[in-house]
Amino acid sequence: MRLARAVGLSIMIVAGVCTVAPPADATAARSAVTLAAGVDQTFVLWPGADGGRVLDARGQTFLVDDDPLLQVSLTEVGIAAVDVGTHHSLLLRADGVVLGGGMDDYGQVGDRANYGSELPNGYAVLGTATAVAAGDAHSLLLQRDGTVLSLGQNRFGQLGVSDQAGLDYGHPNPSLVAGLTDVVAVSAGSTHSLALRRDGSVWSWGSNRHGELGRNAGAGFDAANPVAAPVVGIADVTAVAAGGGVNLALRRDGSVWAWGSNYSGLLGTTVDAGTLAAHPTAQQIAGLTDIVEVDTTGGVAVARRRDGVVFTWGTNQFGQLGRSETVGSIAILPTPTAVPAAGRAVAVAAGAQHLVIGFADGSVVGYGLAARGQIPEPGGPSGTRLQAPAGSIGIYQPASSRIPLLATTKTTLNTGQSGTGAALLNLTMTEGVRPGYITADRCSALNTGAQTRSNGNYSRGTSIANLAVVPFDSDGSACIVNEQPVNLIADLQGAFTPSAPDRFTALAPTRVLDTRRGSKPAAGAIVRVETGQIGATSALVNLTMTEADTVGYITADRCRTLTAGPQTKSNGNYTPGTNIANLAVVPLDTDGSFCIYTERNAHLLVDLQGTFSPAGALGFQRIEPTRVADTRTS
Repeated sequence: MRLARAVGLSIMIVAGVCTVAPPADATAARSAVTLAAGVDQTFVLWPGADGGRVLDARGQTFLVDDDPLLQVSLTEVGIAAVDVGTHHSLLLRADGVVLGGGMDDYGQVGDRANYGSELPNGYAVLGTATAVAAGDAHSLLLQRDGTVLSLGQNRFGQLGVSDQAGLDYGHPNPSLVAGLTDVVAVSAGSTHSLALRRDGSVWSWGSNRHGELGRNAGAGFDAANPVAAPVVGIADVTAVAAGGGVNLALRRDGSVWAWGSNYSGLLGTTVDAGTLAAHPTAQQIAGLTDIVEVDTTGGVAVARRRDGVVFTWGTNQFGQLGRSETVGSIAILPTPTAVPAAGRAVAVAAGAQHLVIGFADGSVVGYGLAARGQIPEPGGPSGTRLQAPAGSIGIYQPASSRIPLLATTKTTLNTGQSGTGAALLNLTMTEGVRPGYITADRCSALNTGAQTRSNGNYSRGTSIANLAVVPFDSDGSACIVNEQPVNLIADLQGAFTPSAPDRFTALAPTRVLDTRRGSKPAAGAIVRVETGQIGATSALVNLTMTEADTVGYITADRCRTLTAGPQTKSNGNYTPGTNIANLAVVPLDTDGSFCIYTERNAHLLVDLQGTFSPAGALGFQRIEPTRVADTRTS
């Protein structure tokens, strides 16, 4: 909802109104203070002496089900950026993981348990990105390949997808914004979105009620515009800021341009000030030169000059411009004027009715409305200070303590083998952020782009296991590429090599276990399975897990080697309300039996499909992985 820049600054503030005194290690903090603010929120991200970050969140943050006016803090290592929408906020970790928290009435923080309601949410993994932007009720995630994902409300087409555009429904799962490539920055307005491409062009989509898309077609109407298109008349842009029906663009020559609504005078001119007339053509704002940073949210616009002087314009009823003119009235001040602040500014940010300035000495000063707790009283045109929190009170409540791999990560496995052959691997996909697939192959044959075959497909919030025969390179290494963020578990179960002693014998499928005929095995139980295959060394079985009480896994092995308690390998992972089946090659005791450990209460079914032994009839011949069926393409 605020500044999006192509090149980061040493200190970045993304909107807010507060005055902040530096923490004890202020010298280190000066190069890494980050702030963000929404309508009634202020977030301050302080660096810590131990390399972590302390986030101070004030005002109506929608993070906890508590008093709407609160101050909470958390310590989280590696947070690199923050952005705040009207009722939700996004944290971007240095490792690319995005954490979303706040209201989820339109799915703007993901597919949460209370999606569609106005209940608050603590932070949970939303996806991965290199930059984030939070609008009124939508979120943008810039991907490292230059594409953009969006989620949340799409009533005005602000997600850049046609699905349900114009309808008041939410999209809790990220969608690809069509037609966008080589994007370096994104910014989310109230009901529209902006993307800045590497070539300096600005692209827009969503509402054009005030001309905020920079196009004449549809200006002045509430029609949805889900197709991203370039903003005409503006080029060589280095940063953009989308606000409530208005945009600012910073060009490489240091000039500032604006288009959209002039209701609050944010276009920097008296023309149609205080009206809802649409201004789709970008116009240069007079009096601003050598600018290095701009921002806007609601009724405030701010620009920082290279020498540290800050200029503001807009409405000043609460002193949010950091100036004393017209305080207490609703008069509009459309001419950019310097803020009489002491010190050299190194960062600026605009909230709806407040302003934040960061200074070279590490302090941050906020001006304007303090009634919602977004800054300490009294606020106003003189500014106030807030202190960095001493510690954390734990609002960070991730969906999992583990962070998923980034999309298109190439993970190397060491099978311990060498020469020519293939490994038998049980591949488990868990804690996925959104639907995707994995592909396994020799590392030398596997790139990190889109794949034409898969070894497993997963969706959000599921644990899926799949047996795979994966060829390895001469050093025994194999690799896995995951399409979307997910965590992977790989359990080596065997290898096919020229010197392997066992051969396969196919059997008529036979059910050798079905616990549904009796009581459900208790959590931690070990269940014995009789295959009747005396003399076989291993059995090929289909393991089905059903009617689980909670999330868990199973491990199958020889009875004489399987002990009670948590296991370090798995043959299947299950969740409540699912029926999960997985193929496995399980070693057998001399009497042909094996055992299954079940972590949680769940019914088990086992279907015998074949055996491996020196007397087996069939050898193995590997075929280059090839997709031979995909009904999604027909």
